[in-house]
This record gives sequence, structure tokens and C-alpha cells, in this order.
Amino acid sequence: MIPEGVPEAADAVVPAGVSHIGLVATNVAGEFLVTEPQGHPYGVSAIFSKVKVHDGELPSETLLRCIRERVGQAPESVYPIPVVWTTSSSTHYYFAGMVRVEGTQDATGPPGLRWLTRELAEQRIRGSQNQTSRARDLGLMGSVAEMCLSPYRRVLLMVRELHLMGFERLRAPAYEYPLAWRCPVVPATWTYVEHGGRFAPPRHRLSELLPGTQWYPEYSSSSGQRPFGWSDVAFAGPRGLATRFLQEYREIALAGWGPDAAYADWFHKMLEATSPNGLISSFSDHDEPKEGYIQALMAPARSFPVPPPGLTSESAFNDFHRRFQD
Repeated sequence: MIPEGVPEAADAVVPAGVSHIGLVATNVAGEFLVTEPQGHPYGVSAIFSKVKVHDGELPSETLLRCIRERVGQAPESVYPIPVVWTTSSSTHYYFAGMVRVEGTQDATGPPGLRWLTRELAEQRIRGSQNQTSRARDLGLMGSVAEMCLSPYRRVLLMVRELHLMGFERLRAPAYEYPLAWRCPVVPATWTYVEHGGRFAPPRHRLSELLPGTQWYPEYSSSSGQRPFGWSDVAFAGPRGLATRFLQEYREIALAGWGPDAAYADWFHKMLEATSPNGLISSFSDHDEPKEGYIQALMAPARSFPVPPPGLTSESAFNDFHRRFQD
């Protein structure tokens, strides 16, 4: 119930002396999962899920128990909220995670759970008569609202960071393949004039000229919080991922160095249109977007205009490919 790579990372970030560990869960639509306790002795109207740490229990084990007992739904991701909440009698540490559901008024799992918009969740929490829990949960909600909890979308945000660092000619021609969303990161010279969101790597020739080269990095949603096979970045943000990308894929990065204002602007607008957790897909094996558009996944909109033209012609690339096959 915890994504691969998270337990080790969670055990490393939770400070000693924490008495409770909790999870602030959101869904694809950005709604919050809150517990509305009935007859709470301190007049609490709504809280986020937490459990008490048992003696000898690792933080990851407590977190897993919280998910199982208080959330009841497996999150797609888990990220730390780097704040320790202390009262006169307890010390709390929280994680945040995205549950891949569209959201309904009543949630599955333990009684009292409800998916609420941020505005409604804030309204319910503000109704609490317990000043301490009210301040804590409002603070938690504000922190989580600023976080990207989708490990998939974080790859797109990584590409935006690379653009901001000067690598505007790197593109993310994402697509769907059976059972996975995949996002390559390639130079614009590999993408088609006919469709700026599709590409073809010239590996057939490069394999002769540059043996042993890693052709291009491609993220798969099956990798979760371990993008590109990196096992130590479970909690890394977009900037950290971008820095790691430059270290691991220098050749690809250099090929993507330089200005491409049209694509960088398109990419920024696409991220705004698909917020908070949306993805894009230029093609899939089961559904083709209408001409002039790519698919938007897990987003309010279902489509978005195609990217600006790439720098290679599909027909020219096919001719090139045939020449080196002969």
C-alpha cells in the first residue's frame, strides 16, 4: 500500500520523538479526504488521518497502518510535509499522498471519511472548537495545496524546470502504452514537423557511431516515485529531478540546450490547463485524439492543442532510416 522506494525514504525523514504520524490524502481532482468525527469531546468538526506510533515501530510501518486503518485507500504517491506539529502532549508528522479516484461525497473505508473541495474542507475545519487542531489542519492543507502529489506529473514539471535552466529544446512527447503512461525526454530535433508531440530517435545510426550510448530517458508510470530507475529520489521535487537529469543524461541535455520560446510557452500553458494533476498523451493504442489535439489525462479538459512543430520531417526521417538499413 506504500509505493516502492517510499518506506526507506520515510524512515529517513521522520525525526526522532514523533508520537503520531498521519496522511493528508488528496485525489485527482485536488479534493481532500477528511474525517468528520461524531461527538468528538473537543468539538472537532474535521481532521486529517493520523495514528499513534507504537513502541519499536518504524515510521514507515506507522504510516502504512495509518493508511490501512484510517484512510482505507492505497495512495499512488507519498511525500513528506516538512513540518513538525507539536502540542503540550504530542508531536505529529504528516505525509501527503494522491489517491487515484475522481472523488465522491462519501469515501470508501472507515466511517466518517469524505472527499471535500479545498474550500469546503477549510470551512469544516474552521468550524472546529479546538484551536490547536484547527491551526494544525489548516496549515497542513495550505502546505499540501502547494505540492504536486502526482509522481507522473512531477516529470512534466521537471521538464519545465529544464526549460527555465536554458534547455528549452527538450521536449516531453508523452504517450500511453498498455498499462502505463510513458514520457520520453528528447531534443526537439527528434520530433516531427507534422506533429510536434511525436518523435523518432535515430538509434539505428547512433548505435554504430556511439556504441553503448543511452538513447533517451523515458519515464514509465510503473516506476512511480523512482523515475528513470533512480532509487534515491522518492521525495525529490521538480528542481531536484532536473538537476539529477542533467547529471545522468548530459548528451541529451546538451542536444536540448538553447531557446525554443514557442514550445516553452506551449508547455507552460499546457501545465496550467491540466492543473493540478493532469498529464498529456500524443497517442495511445486504444484512443486517438482528434486532429490538431493531444489527449489530456486526469485533467478537467480532455484535450489540448498539439505542440509547435518539431524539427524533423517524418518522411525525411523514414528515408534516412531506409538509407542506413540498405
